Amino acid sequence: MISATGQSLKRVIETRWSARGDAVKVVKKHFSNILNTLEELTGEEENSLTRADAGVLLNAVQSFSFLCFFNLWESILSDINDTQIFLQKKGLNLHQCDTKLECLQTYISSNRDDFIDNSVAFSKSMCDDLGIVIEKRVRKKKKMFDEGSSDSCLTFEEQIKREMFAFLDRVIQEIKERFKQIHNLLEKYAIFRPTNSFE
Repeated sequence: MISATGQSLKRVIETRWSARGDAVKVVKKHFSNILNTLEELTGEEENSLTRADAGVLLNAVQSFSFLCFFNLWESILSDINDTQIFLQKKGLNLHQCDTKLECLQTYISSNRDDFIDNSVAFSKSMCDDLGIVIEKRVRKKKKMFDEGSSDSCLTFEEQIKREMFAFLDRVIQEIKERFKQIHNLLEKYAIFRPTNSFE
């Protein structure tokens, strides 16, 4: 566990989203210090296994794509965690739970572009500050019958953005699927809601 930051990094061993959110926040806050520590662990004074593991991790986190997704996760985990905390309150009814989950889905869906644009801007800024080279590769054209499709020629940044859009869509779909039973129960017994009952 890296402690050069003055604060221990958190192991993600819990299933709660809050644990993931806390872990991401700590890494983001101390990212530069973490890089320095990993660089030290690649030194000759360390054993070969430590150097190899630190080198692999160092290369992985020093990339445009990692920083894009890292910031994207940090952006949405706080809202997911807020929803989780709300759902743990005592005395909630199904309608309140369903409404909160709908709000989360709507918020992520309506802010997809902003989440991704902000994440790309954050990654570019970090790459510039840390001297990380942004890969400039361009996706090759597909076969003739695919030319003209929207993905026939994508820059590296466009490709990352497309992957992030797919990621957010998957998150939204997972939220819908995991809590579908709550919504179905609410619809089934909607007649018993106070607002729908006869006076």
